[in-house]
Amino acid sequence: MRNTRLPALLLAGVLQLLPMLRTAAVVNELGTPLFAILFRWAAFTAVAMGGIDAVSGATSNNQITNTKTYRGTNGVALKKLSLTVAPEQAHFWSVSPLPTGLTLTGTAGGSSWSIGGTPKVSGVFNILLTAKDQQSSGAGSTLTATLVLTIVDGAVVGTAPSITSSPLAQTVNAGQPVSFTVSASGTAPLTCFWSKDGGLVATVSNSTGTDTFSIASASALDAGLYSVVVSNSIGKTAAVSAQLTVNTAPVVTSAPVQQRVNEGQNASFTVAAGGTAPLTYYWSKDGVVVATVSNSTGTDTFSIASTTVLDAGVYSVIVSNSVGKASPVSAGLIVNVAAAFSAPPQSLALYEGEPVRLSVSATGTLPITYQWFFNNQPIADGTNSVLLIPAAHATNAGSYTVTAHNVVLTATSGAGVLTIAPALQISTITPTATGYRVDWSSLASHSYAVETRSAVESGVWVVSGTALAPSGGGATSANVDVAPSGEPQFVRLRVLP
Repeated sequence: MRNTRLPALLLAGVLQLLPMLRTAAVVNELGTPLFAILFRWAAFTAVAMGGIDAVSGATSNNQITNTKTYRGTNGVALKKLSLTVAPEQAHFWSVSPLPTGLTLTGTAGGSSWSIGGTPKVSGVFNILLTAKDQQSSGAGSTLTATLVLTIVDGAVVGTAPSITSSPLAQTVNAGQPVSFTVSASGTAPLTCFWSKDGGLVATVSNSTGTDTFSIASASALDAGLYSVVVSNSIGKTAAVSAQLTVNTAPVVTSAPVQQRVNEGQNASFTVAAGGTAPLTYYWSKDGVVVATVSNSTGTDTFSIASTTVLDAGVYSVIVSNSVGKASPVSAGLIVNVAAAFSAPPQSLALYEGEPVRLSVSATGTLPITYQWFFNNQPIADGTNSVLLIPAAHATNAGSYTVTAHNVVLTATSGAGVLTIAPALQISTITPTATGYRVDWSSLASHSYAVETRSAVESGVWVVSGTALAPSGGGATSANVDVAPSGEPQFVRLRVLP
């Protein structure tokens, strides 16, 4: 800087002289003329000496004139800030502290100094500016000022991601692999956020711009809506989605159950199954297909209206779809048949003392229980299909009925009538040309034998004649030849079984 210290020295001398002049005036009034003269001489000498010292230490009128506030952007080259002093330029500058990336540029002894560079950090920095006219620390004038430098975050350089190829909907069978692929452009690295039905399932960083989300073996639980969002340091895309459908083989969830119905009633079998629709149901009876039904609801019913005994059997169903088929499930159908008599008890006419055998035959679902009735009164031990009386008596004659009971109903037979005749007797024995004729009164449907022997107490009875009673019973006879020996004969009449 040029030497401008003389005016400053003069001004400093005047300013320091004024108090001394006032003091001298007071001394002049109080003291002798000689004392006043000496004081004035000493005061001027002191003022002169002090004035020189004050001027030599006083600063010039120069000041730092560049702006005291400045702004820049992180990562962007700072517009050069020139450092200036006026009215005279400084030749030596120092600044502290400078943010990373900025530097002080200038040549020692030169007048062109500036701050420049590309800031690497953001923030507000108070920087002390120091200007000198000489490089040595003890010589020349020194000026200081504070620069407030604000560095703001810079704009991010790059491109936000953009999806160029979206994942596609997939339909696979259970157990098969499946994958979704997305491609995107934008500044790397890109990150893919995969989600299923809104829940995050994978986060993948991939700088190539293409990513694939895979499932090694799909199950029904994997079915759903898969979405992906691609992001980078600049932004992110809207989600793109693709549906995964997993076809599953049928699984029977509710099998048909055994049915027992009475003949004439309706019967039905119902099966429920899960699996990918449409489902097909193959119904069979005793191994023979009786119906094929396609039904997407997952439930099917096979019905039989007004069953007969021919409908009884084992009914099975197989459920299938495009993926596979379920194992067959089966249930039996039992058709109860009402008890029925093929014929009522037979009416009998017997002689007193003969055994009685009454029987019936009933059809229908077993077990069948029987109860015999005599003149509408139950017989205590008459609980079988056959009723036996060892020896008939007149009191056994009457009406006999029987009931047959099973799970369906109780059937009642028609009545069989038992007639008991007095004991068999020979009515007459009449001689004939060759022997004699035996007469008696017969019962319907009876066969008779006339037997003879020569001794009353011993010997073998020999059948000498037979006869079949008329259809309505009544008088019956048989001829007996005389024995060749002429011996007397004893005769008896017997009912053949």
